[in-house]
Amino acid sequence: MLEIGSGTGVISIFAGIKGAKRVLAIDINPDALKNTEENIKGII
Repeated sequence: MLEIGSGTGVISIFAGIKGAKRVLAIDINPDALKNTEENIKGII
């Protein structure tokens, strides 16, 4: 699954939870990457 402009990463995280074999979330904003990393910490 490829998400371009991931922002908080919620769609990518949900795809992973629902069984996507591979997930790639991309965003040009470095703060969005940090936000996604923080959001996924409690899940994996």
